[in-house]
Amino acid sequence: MKEYLTTALQKWNISLEEKQIEALLSYVSLLLEYNRHTNLTAIREEKAVLEKHILDSLLLQEFIPKEAKTAIDIGTGAGFPGMVLAICNPHLQFTLMDSVGKKQNF
Repeated sequence: MKEYLTTALQKWNISLEEKQIEALLSYVSLLLEYNRHTNLTAIREEKAVLEKHILDSLLLQEFIPKEAKTAIDIGTGAGFPGMVLAICNPHLQFTLMDSVGKKQNF
């Protein structure tokens, strides 16, 4: 899946460091494992998670102001887009909020 993600990032002109790509792939693995026993998302295939959650979240990158220091994701669910953007913007302090306990626990 790394090759798929890297190709998609190039296609969409999104530049990430190797460690960020690895962190995103680890996050997807963790999500899918947790999702086996706790319904966080209806999307259960790795490629579909990359397409419909990771890459879609990354499209928001261009709207983050350069001078931003903090960000909040209200209703983050399984961490989209907040966790993805936090991985790719380590200089920002992110707060992720959700009212559903099982999603908070994740």
